[in-house]
Amino acid sequence: MYLCNMKEEQYPKNFIEFLDQFKDEDSCRNYLFELKWSEGFHCPKCNNDTYWLTAQNLIHCRLCGHQTSLTAGTIFHGTRKPLILWFHVIWWVVAQKTGVSASNMTNFMGFGTYRTAWTWLQKLRRAMVRPGRDRLSGLVEVDETFIGGVEAGSGNTGRGSTVITDGWPGYKPLQDNTGYKHEVKVVFGSGKEAHELLPHVHMVDSLLKRWLNGTHQGKVSPKYSKYLPYYLDEFAFRFNRKMSTFRGKLFYRLMQQAVDVEPVGLNYIIENHT
Repeated sequence: MYLCNMKEEQYPKNFIEFLDQFKDEDSCRNYLFELKWSEGFHCPKCNNDTYWLTAQNLIHCRLCGHQTSLTAGTIFHGTRKPLILWFHVIWWVVAQKTGVSASNMTNFMGFGTYRTAWTWLQKLRRAMVRPGRDRLSGLVEVDETFIGGVEAGSGNTGRGSTVITDGWPGYKPLQDNTGYKHEVKVVFGSGKEAHELLPHVHMVDSLLKRWLNGTHQGKVSPKYSKYLPYYLDEFAFRFNRKMSTFRGKLFYRLMQQAVDVEPVGLNYIIENHT
């Protein structure tokens, strides 16, 4: 029987506490159970709340007999590796302030192949996006930078927002879009530098390129440019939590989202981005 007593955020504040909290598979499974069913288990088929565990650690509903895996519907679905290894990898990933590369992870964690490490990181990056995340709103600064190629798609800015840009003509259509308020801060002739007029977006741009230098040696190759949105998700996850006092808070957030996103396999990752 799993214990479910996570009534508030619980996470190790440092690596010593991490090692003390997650000593074996049972402690990892219990933590995962508490994250997945924070209010207690309910059978996904009949909603019954009583169960017993099989010898294979499947959760067997006492009412309808339906069996479900603890890792079903999570990024750990179908894994053949122990959960304690996943936990160590996730802690190591969030502990790196400038991001991680598959080659570094292969060497540090002792993975047999680069492909395995790369696949794990792709899965983790997909868990770094909170399901149903809010769009940007209020005052939104916008500027352009070039990373990889151009891809069609919609923005992440909610209607009714005030979009602040420089005087680049490419932003002119915003003036005709009744869904946004467009505020232009002209750089040329203003007597101020771009980073003074749009300080926040320039700070993000600077940090992003520094991060790319550390993780991708300053470039995104054509072979992997199709995965750039997921690398940017990782950057955003780290940036939005840069003021967190403890690395453990990032570990907790990523674990929360890891049990809340749909599982993806290597074939899906490759086939849907070629």
